[in-house]
Amino acid sequence: MEKLENNMDIKKREDLFNTENKIAEEYDLLKLAIPHHDEFQAQVSVELSKEFTQESEPKILELGSGTGLTTMEIIKSIPGGTISSVDLEDGMVQQAKEKNIPENVEFIVQDALEYLKNSQENTFDSVVTGYTLHNFENDFRNQILEEVYRVLKPGGLFINADKFALDDEIEYKKIYDEQISMYDVYDALGKSDLKKEWVEHYAVDDKENIRLVEGIFKNKLKEIGFSSVETTYREMLEAVVTAKK
Repeated sequence: MEKLENNMDIKKREDLFNTENKIAEEYDLLKLAIPHHDEFQAQVSVELSKEFTQESEPKILELGSGTGLTTMEIIKSIPGGTISSVDLEDGMVQQAKEKNIPENVEFIVQDALEYLKNSQENTFDSVVTGYTLHNFENDFRNQILEEVYRVLKPGGLFINADKFALDDEIEYKKIYDEQISMYDVYDALGKSDLKKEWVEHYAVDDKENIRLVEGIFKNKLKEIGFSSVETTYREMLEAVVTAKK
């Protein structure tokens, strides 16, 4: 296990994307269980289009390449941008590379916090992340956010498209259970084992030291120094939060 300068271990959740994990192999099937998946991902492109024109050439950092779904939304809105996309899981990155990704996207297999700490201050016009930060323990996530703020240029845009717990606990549990039930669609495909992994994944995401709560997250951004913090999209557990340095 590698160590960072501040002696904070790089922690890797054991339930995520190991060699025996079917979620990693069939991640793109997520949209079958999340009907609003494409609309949610497209909101990343919407937010970037508010900030940049198709002709602009901003420097963009994506945290969590995954299989390239969010990456494609970034490219759609700013085809001329320079995009660095970081992910610790080489298997996911290889799936992203199989998509029609242009040469202006550089994929980097590295821990997100380590990459950020090795990046210079005021480097990126925007930092974008999709379905990534909810996987981290709270302390680790907060370090990520502090580094995101540091590497953004003044006025830079941060976009987090993610799975957020609602502030209202009762409403959150209601929607949580409803969203879990939507994974029943995998049973009809003969993929009950994949459904089981997703349900277990959600359970770990919901642990107290990991759960990503919308209000707490937004307050943390403000505490760090971000302004114009707002939720621009919400459907069930999926939400998009944007902020400016």
